[in-house]
Amino acid sequence: MNSRKTETIRDGVMERIRKERDRQERKWSIRHDDKEMTVDAWHEVLSDYNTWARRKALQGDIEEAVGIYIKLAALSAAVAESAVRSCNINLKDERDEKKEFRTGDRVYVTAADQPWKNYYAAFKRYSHLMDDMALVWCEDSGETVEVPVKCMVPADE
Repeated sequence: MNSRKTETIRDGVMERIRKERDRQERKWSIRHDDKEMTVDAWHEVLSDYNTWARRKALQGDIEEAVGIYIKLAALSAAVAESAVRSCNINLKDERDEKKEFRTGDRVYVTAADQPWKNYYAAFKRYSHLMDDMALVWCEDSGETVEVPVKCMVPADE
């Protein structure tokens, strides 16, 4: 499946999850989420929806199962939102913190022996002694180079 089709599917699924989350919030409100739902109650609801989706999938009703997965994802978001509000959690973009790159991300390599070139991000990542290493492909030269992940920065920075 090509990446454009995958992105379109992902966008459609994420949009349905957002709409479902909005519907849930209108129906139950934030106050209900934070005041009425205990951790155990949230997990019970998530477990019930997961069981329901599994049953539908095993019965071959994949379309119905997908609809339930959408509801389950929205409910999972509600749990996370409630926990963030209740515990005053500061959400960070952990991907930036951990320098995680996905295949196809454009990156620059800042290692001393590598000039600033426009690279495509790691298609293979592994640990070598103390460094996280990545193989990146240079679109200018067509070469593949091995670099420490700590020497990679997103091209949009």
